Amino acid sequence: MKHISQLALATMAFALALGCSGDDDNQDTQKGNIEVIDVNSSGCQATYEKTAQLGNDKVLRMNSLMIKLNNKGDGMVMLSNLMLNCAAESIENVLMNCQDGILSIVVVPAKDDVSANCICPYDCSFKAKNLKTGHYRLKIYIADGKGKTFNPDYPIYEGEITLTPNQEASLTW
Repeated sequence: MKHISQLALATMAFALALGCSGDDDNQDTQKGNIEVIDVNSSGCQATYEKTAQLGNDKVLRMNSLMIKLNNKGDGMVMLSNLMLNCAAESIENVLMNCQDGILSIVVVPAKDDVSANCICPYDCSFKAKNLKTGHYRLKIYIADGKGKTFNPDYPIYEGEITLTPNQEASLTW
């Protein structure tokens, strides 16, 4: 099984400066560093909000992403209902990379050395600076506990997103 290590995560962070370009003719395509600041996390959520009723009182919680971009290229990002190990405590960091038209988000749990025999939903929000208008292929990953690695072959979400200034881009899965 192929995993990306801490060194690869550091390389990914360095690659932020390389920018994202899927089509050189598209002036709105991401070019430059995407800086993530002010990461806030909910911790494990004990109460469940109902988003889809499955019958017999079983509830499916939908994951969601919302990005609201301003005219300066700064975005407010919110991720909801990400399923992590209960021992994670919170989301420590988020890395964003944009390369070859692919916008990647890697969520890094706070605790990586302890594993509980349960999972629970976590929410997080953060600011993404220097994020440009455009249409992107989006991949979202959760770093595993040991060594903050993730498998690039298995994102928790893969799809398309279009970022437009002063409009909210949102999706659920």
